[in-house]
Amino acid sequence: MNKDFSDKLTPLEEDILLAMRLGGELAPESAAEVESAEQAWDTVSENDLPESLKNPVVLAAKIVDGAANNVIDIAPSFVEQEVEQELARAARFGSNIPELIERRMKQDKQRAREEFQKSSSK
Repeated sequence: MNKDFSDKLTPLEEDILLAMRLGGELAPESAAEVESAEQAWDTVSENDLPESLKNPVVLAAKIVDGAANNVIDIAPSFVEQEVEQELARAARFGSNIPELIERRMKQDKQRAREEFQKSSSK
């Protein structure tokens, strides 16, 4: 466990974290915890796997083939654009952005979206 973090825990929190770690709910952090977890793990044989996972070549092909179909639209909605503008203005303590700068920002954003769309369609 991270020493800086554990100094701030109550005894109850330490017990809960220990229980979660021993139960496999948290990843081991120290070398001793890793070694203990490795000893506790049961080995998995090919027979334990579902049929869809037994052939790694077919599985990898499915993952690669499916990746092209998982394009995420990053264009924000109108509401998201409004919120983004208001947050940006608030961060500047309400002062306005000069029109030239705002135009450049929009051009940069559009260019980034277009580059992303080109790279994700390859």
